[in-house]
Amino acid sequence: MPNSVDQAAAGLPARYRVIARGPKPGQDTAHVAARLAALFQRSVQQMHTLLAAPFAIVKKDIDLASAQQFAQALENCGCACHIEAEAPDFSTLPLKRFASPGIGIVLNAPQGWRDNVDGHVYQLFDISGGSQLAAVGVANTSLTVHDWNELRLRKVAEEMPWLNQVKRPYRLEGENWGMRVQGVATEYQGTFPGLDGSGAHLSHYLVLSLWTRQALACLTIHAPAAVFKDNEALYRWLLQTQLSVQEHPPGPVRDEAMARWLKYNKVAV
Repeated sequence: MPNSVDQAAAGLPARYRVIARGPKPGQDTAHVAARLAALFQRSVQQMHTLLAAPFAIVKKDIDLASAQQFAQALENCGCACHIEAEAPDFSTLPLKRFASPGIGIVLNAPQGWRDNVDGHVYQLFDISGGSQLAAVGVANTSLTVHDWNELRLRKVAEEMPWLNQVKRPYRLEGENWGMRVQGVATEYQGTFPGLDGSGAHLSHYLVLSLWTRQALACLTIHAPAAVFKDNEALYRWLLQTQLSVQEHPPGPVRDEAMARWLKYNKVAV
């Protein structure tokens, strides 16, 4: 059964749906349709239509125990089926505003997350899942979003050679960004130094390069690969609906190390 998001970790009740996939191999369609008609109290013709579809949602928004019980009833009728996790409604998730005035980033994130701002980096932590979100920024005078993303990826390659790119750069758009803010995301996986190479220690690393006319920011999400997979829908929802980027140049909280790296590589920003 696919599990697209760990809804319990997000503070949401897990909900599921049951998908019918036609008669089971070796089953007579007419007999299956008759059994389903009795189960659903519908006409046999309606059940023939359902069985003819390669993929039909027959029950949705139910808990796992109910989904398993319903799926078993379908199986007993001779109908192949499977259970899927519903895409959660994150709009009901309690959020807290985490602002980084220096970088100009504001993120509404789950209340259970914790934040830390030192002199250079803005960080959020999901202690329960072991994931971390960090943001850094520098002023922009001449770079495009693609220039900025290439610089960030070069820095990743130089400083974290153990990471392997698993998704090519792709455009990521926020609901309220318009053309004022542009974003390009790239994803990596790998095992950080000091950990063995087993799957248990595999990490997922998302790099989001953000551009405005006056400021450049980079937001990263670092999580155990299994945690990232379970919470990917939540992370994308946060980035696309709850992330705001200010257009003013970064203030005191900025990536001094990145600024030095840019200067060393003779990149004007």
